[in-house]
Amino acid sequence: MSKFIVVSSISLIAGILIGVFSPALFSDGLAGIQWEFNETARRGDVREMERLISEGADPLVSPTWAGGGGSYPLSEAASAGQPEAVEFLIKKGANVNFLEATERGLELAEMKRADAEKCVELLKAHGAKSR
Repeated sequence: MSKFIVVSSISLIAGILIGVFSPALFSDGLAGIQWEFNETARRGDVREMERLISEGADPLVSPTWAGGGGSYPLSEAASAGQPEAVEFLIKKGANVNFLEATERGLELAEMKRADAEKCVELLKAHGAKSR
């Protein structure tokens, strides 16, 4: 019975600590601005992307967390079918042939072709290639 209480207490304390420290563990060092930038790219809000860049977000960087990485903003915009955001990121120097896990931005946009015809056209117009 006492082992159960000890294990339960440790689990409770661990849960509380994770809840308290998870923002720091999953932060990119800029209070999550890169994560916010990716979400904004996914929504296609170019005006907000410009504002976040003025506050320190980098349109060419994938946000990271402890022990891993995230998606590039171009990947988020292309896979969400956001042509204005794709064009904006290309103008900012995004690599149209980046490899995101096992897919390139063009492949991600092709998956959503019905919603992302313009994204596919923009990526191809700037030299993106499928494997």
